[in-house]
Amino acid sequence: MDLVRQNAARSPDAPAFADAAQRVTWGEFDRRTERAANAYLDYAVQGDRVAFLTESSVDQTVMLVGAMKAGCIVTNVHLKASTETLRYCIDETAPKVLVVDESFADRVAADLWDAVTESVATVVTIGEATREYEQSMDEFVEGQPTTRPDVLREEDDILTIWWTSGSTGRPKGWCHTNRGIYVKAMKGSARYGIDRFGKTLCALSPSFGAWYNTILQPIWGAESVYFMPDWDPDQWLDVVETEGITHAGMVASMWREVLDRGIEQRDMSTLTSIYSTGEKLDEATLEGLREHVSENVHQSYGSTEMYGTVLYNEEMEGDRIESIGKAQTGTEVRIVEEGGSPEDELPAGEVGEIVVRGPDLPAWAWRNSAKTREAFEDGWWLSGDLGYKDEDGYLYFEGRADFQIKSRGVKIMPAPIEKALKNHPSVDQAVVVGVAHDDYGQMVSAIVVASDPDLTADDLEEWCLDSDLVADFQRPREYHFVDEIEKTSSGKLDRRETMEELGLESA
Repeated sequence: MDLVRQNAARSPDAPAFADAAQRVTWGEFDRRTERAANAYLDYAVQGDRVAFLTESSVDQTVMLVGAMKAGCIVTNVHLKASTETLRYCIDETAPKVLVVDESFADRVAADLWDAVTESVATVVTIGEATREYEQSMDEFVEGQPTTRPDVLREEDDILTIWWTSGSTGRPKGWCHTNRGIYVKAMKGSARYGIDRFGKTLCALSPSFGAWYNTILQPIWGAESVYFMPDWDPDQWLDVVETEGITHAGMVASMWREVLDRGIEQRDMSTLTSIYSTGEKLDEATLEGLREHVSENVHQSYGSTEMYGTVLYNEEMEGDRIESIGKAQTGTEVRIVEEGGSPEDELPAGEVGEIVVRGPDLPAWAWRNSAKTREAFEDGWWLSGDLGYKDEDGYLYFEGRADFQIKSRGVKIMPAPIEKALKNHPSVDQAVVVGVAHDDYGQMVSAIVVASDPDLTADDLEEWCLDSDLVADFQRPREYHFVDEIEKTSSGKLDRRETMEELGLESA
């Protein structure tokens, strides 16, 4: 983390990181992370893993960057994942050090400790340590020097493991190198105008790949970061006003919650640039953000594996609002035949698989070389996402190939049906899935969260029949009304989990 040292040398008294409990300058942050780095080397050697079960905070970031400085490979595990998934991720990475929030320590003791004792040399608790195997962060770094540890990192060394949400199976740990992370930070900083005069608000969980944007980009641009570990749209609005936030990025569902708070009387004037990730922005949300939050909105397409495209504010006009942009600088994006090679590029307008090539793609799926070979071909990442390009080269996302419904031999994508349903004034959320059926193979079915309890399936049937977005053969044949749709650990709507809760089977 030479960038941290450089920021400390240039601007030692400039603000770096803050949360509700504390604030640190770049000079303080550099010294604290050097102490943490030297402490790690009492328990681990270069290349060993450090696993985090934490939310965002200044202390969490000190521990994370300290582990990076020590030459360790860091990984943030999804806090909201099932116990089985937590055990799997910890077992797969065999960490030498486990860093946990005090609020999570009871769960570690009850559900995980017996699964990690073989590899873990120590557990560092951010907060009060109460068990024999724990030590507090203060105890961990006590007496450690602020000198730079003697560790040599190469550009192609693995720096971090990012876990997928596991929405299509067991989570995969994608390994990102020092070079790849540096490129991501550089590209993101340039894209969003990150500099040492701004302040980023981080409201994402560390287990979400996009969380690294809110850390790495400010480190690259020497911007300061304010952490908000518990998601609360009202608190988010308070922090923007009181801290003078200039940059913020969240998933679309979080932006909608902010807009639902009636923010017309709030002062959002300091926000110079915001972005949405994780799922496509709908037109109503985009218009609301421009009117009430920031006039400068970006949309990006990415995943745990890569950052693919960006749609700049100036491009979000007319039909192009539906696009997710063009390839980012240094990145190539193609549309190819499903199951074909990266050379089987399709012409404009034809739907196929999105494939991506660039210097910041992951190097390896942790302990899964077979998956790595399956996901990459000649340097191209095979995304499993479907989309198309228009005549001007703008990319349009149609959905996961895994979510494609095959009904009576016809392929149906959920995205346009979901858009039509969400256009209904009484629908808050909707996902469209294929349910096993003797006649259809997969029957198009909708799972809906309604704001009006009197909304019926007949109302939505009529709505879809009148919609220009949905052909007659595409419309849902059944509706399931729920209080909420389950989300993955990274905040995306979880079709599979919601189907399981409803007892619905996919073919």
